Amino acid sequence: MEKLSVQQIKTILHFWMRVLEVEDQQKRDTFKLSLFAILQANHPRRLYNDYDPQGELLECVRAAGVECKGHMFSGKGIFPQKTGTEHVNGMVRVKVGYGNTLGMASTPEDVDTLLKGYRVGPNWKGGEPS
Repeated sequence: MEKLSVQQIKTILHFWMRVLEVEDQQKRDTFKLSLFAILQANHPRRLYNDYDPQGELLECVRAAGVECKGHMFSGKGIFPQKTGTEHVNGMVRVKVGYGNTLGMASTPEDVDTLLKGYRVGPNWKGGEPS
C-alpha cells in the first residue's frame, strides 16, 4: 500500500473536516484525531460515504461518539451523500454529491477551491451546489 505523504494527510483531513456536518466541536475534534491516526497508521487509499460512512471512515465517526449504524442511510446528517477521497499519483481526488469527481487536490487550499459553490459542513445539510 502506498504511504501517504504529510501533505496528502493534511489535504484529506481538511476535506473531511470541511464536509463533516456534525456541529458538536468535541465530536469534530475527536473525529479529526481518529482520522489522523488512521491516515498515519493505515494509509487508506480510499475513504467513502455513499449513503453511509464505510470502513475506516465509519470507525472514525463511531470513535467520535456520533451515532451511525453503517447501513440504511445512517450517514444522513454526518456527511453529504456520495462523498469521498482517494489518493492517486501523489494527489487527492475529491468527490461530493452525485456525478463526477470534483477534481484533484494537492493542498488544503485546493480543497477549498474545489468546494467553492458547495454548501457543505456543519451549517449546511445536503452538499448540493449553490
